[in-house]
Amino acid sequence: MSCSNVKKLIYSFILLVLPWNFISAQNFFGQEDSVIDIPCNPTSFYGVSANTVRELQITGQNIVDLGIITTAPFPSILAMAYANDFMNGSTNRTFYSSVVAPAAIIKYTGTSWSTIATDSLIYANAGGYGDYLYFQHISPVGQVNDQCISRLLPNGVLQKIFTDTSLTFTVADLEVDSAGNVYFLRGTFVGNTTELTVIDSSGNVINSYTADSTFSTLSFLYGMFFMNNQLYLAHGIIPPVIRPLIITGTTVSLGASILLPTITSYKDFDNCYQQPIVFSGTASLENDDPSISCYPNPFTHETTITANTSFDIDNVSVFSVHGQLADFDIGIKKSTIKISNKQSLPGIYFVRIVLENKTICYTKVVVSNGY
Repeated sequence: MSCSNVKKLIYSFILLVLPWNFISAQNFFGQEDSVIDIPCNPTSFYGVSANTVRELQITGQNIVDLGIITTAPFPSILAMAYANDFMNGSTNRTFYSSVVAPAAIIKYTGTSWSTIATDSLIYANAGGYGDYLYFQHISPVGQVNDQCISRLLPNGVLQKIFTDTSLTFTVADLEVDSAGNVYFLRGTFVGNTTELTVIDSSGNVINSYTADSTFSTLSFLYGMFFMNNQLYLAHGIIPPVIRPLIITGTTVSLGASILLPTITSYKDFDNCYQQPIVFSGTASLENDDPSISCYPNPFTHETTITANTSFDIDNVSVFSVHGQLADFDIGIKKSTIKISNKQSLPGIYFVRIVLENKTICYTKVVVSNGY
């Protein structure tokens, strides 16, 4: 795609104007009733096409469009995120999006869309999981770079957590894992992706993976989503495809293309998880927790976890991001754990550690592509 075409796409994206009466009609800021829960199965994800949200299902190398979930009463849905109705303290899941004029964040209640937050910035991209919901602001072409990522808080405030402008967002989307970490791609300019950046819910960079040459010819990248522990990227217009992001050590590459259904065009995607892990006790999800060390991490075959504690480890379990028990061999010797991968797929896993004094803590491990 030429630079002029990219600019046209960006400007047409920014200049979308919606009727004022829609924006101002409902502005409850978390005071409305809880939304209708929108469940999904573990092989599904969601795509936005025009003013519709559609459910798609992936089986191997085939993707089937299961049809429309909802149709919005305005011309086009810009961004889409799938998260809990956390502003009401509810675990019911629904869709979130954004509008341009005036800039606002909207939510699907199960019957209609309503405004839940406003801001001076235009947030054109979104991603969510559970009680974590983030929006990405990208600067228009030719203007001063004021890009940022903000988290929507339960009180309706959009809190900026990431404002680094040393690199440019190169994909019109971001994605969120079950620990609330945010994944996005950056580079020196659109069409030159150099890294996959991962930040925590406070905006701290916790991982950075160097993008290899598989990214070098891609310019129009418009969607990201997690499914079955795998992060996918959508790109291209004709034909539209998704490709898995494969992390090996400190490098990220793109896997083989999987064709999207051609019955419609897509603008954005978001993930569809099962219910998250229910954490209890004294829990930590940070790899840099001073009481827990893990090496190597990421790993392919085996990793060792050491707990800096005077108590022995009583038992250990490993869960996928869906909260399901994962297939690993686990060896425990006092305060040291050896975890060996049997046949689990590459991705993110959580290790639940119970000490003999019944204290519970967690750490995160990543299985890299190597099996």
